[in-house]
Amino acid sequence: MKKKLIIIFEIIFIISAMTYYVVKELIPDYKRKFGSSDKIVNSEKCTNIIEVKINNNIDYMYLINKDEKIYHLIFFTPESIALYNQNIENKNFDEGIEDSIKILIENNYLKKDSNITIIRYNNEYYNEFNTSLKEQLINYNINTNIVEEESNFIDKTTKLGLNNNTKSIMIMEMDYYSKELVDDNIHNKNKESVLNKTTSKQYASTVYKKIEKYINSNNINNLDVNNTNLLINTIPADDNYKYYPTSNSWYYVQNKRVFSYIEFKEGNNRYGYCYKGSIDSILEGECEVNEKN
Repeated sequence: MKKKLIIIFEIIFIISAMTYYVVKELIPDYKRKFGSSDKIVNSEKCTNIIEVKINNNIDYMYLINKDEKIYHLIFFTPESIALYNQNIENKNFDEGIEDSIKILIENNYLKKDSNITIIRYNNEYYNEFNTSLKEQLINYNINTNIVEEESNFIDKTTKLGLNNNTKSIMIMEMDYYSKELVDDNIHNKNKESVLNKTTSKQYASTVYKKIEKYINSNNINNLDVNNTNLLINTIPADDNYKYYPTSNSWYYVQNKRVFSYIEFKEGNNRYGYCYKGSIDSILEGECEVNEKN
């Protein structure tokens, strides 16, 4: 009998010790690794989506639930990832928007004269969100002349090159796109660069921004397509200096606006993007010859 009691106490002790280890060690470590933006989106909770664009580099979405809370974020540009895992999720509009604004200001992505566009996908809680946003912007002395637009899931997923399906599936598709973007820019930053449809577009954007920076830094108003000031095929597109635009790529400057075709090639895969004067006016595929003139 005593032997049985000893065995039972030993089992209870082992279970208690394991429970203590899981609660005190594994769960906190898991939480540190599994951040607020890493969860897979629950598309069924989505009451409305409100997309925010700032200038030419910030584009992300707030997903709103029935409790008028921001329960998920989806990112569409590398710069927007500044809001990744910042515990904005599960906060009400005032708290979540204020946190977002502070982070974007700290990263120099939001300034007093920034161009801000708000895109609604339906009217649910939109007025409440918009009022909160404008109040927070006023608190930080940010321009509140906001452009308001409407969109839908089909238009957005089409622009991203994703599949069109039901609302739930399209939300999940956008979330996968966002998580790929995070992987490329954070989790896999030190891994070898790869060329595919997603990364080639990012690389093209990187090259375009470097050209814009060069043009602005040197106060260049106009530049011929055959210029040799900054050769486009010498501009690295990735952190590992593996990818450069092909010799088919070109750019010219007209009234301080950069027009460009940026192409990458690896093996049998070729990806090209045409920019018609701004980073937002991107089209997939090669520009026509007459667009160079």
